[in-house]
Amino acid sequence: MALHAYRTLLRSAKLAFAGDTPVLSAAITESRKGFEANRYASANAAKDLIKGAHEIADVLRKNVVQGRKVQEEEEGKGVYSMAEVTWGD
Repeated sequence: MALHAYRTLLRSAKLAFAGDTPVLSAAITESRKGFEANRYASANAAKDLIKGAHEIADVLRKNVVQGRKVQEEEEGKGVYSMAEVTWGD
């Protein structure tokens, strides 16, 4: 169960932060740290932690939008392009 949650979290991070290498790298590192820190958690605690990992993956898939600046309109303002992603539920 934990391995499945970890892989789901990594897949979601890779999709949410595609093309943003520093943020993707940080997300992978933090995911790894979180799972390593709780490696020896009790069964009840592990169940809650796994549920939390799935919830985080869900937020990454459904609520994170990466935008890219395509042009500068006037100082401090720009035009942005949002990636179109269709998520399967």
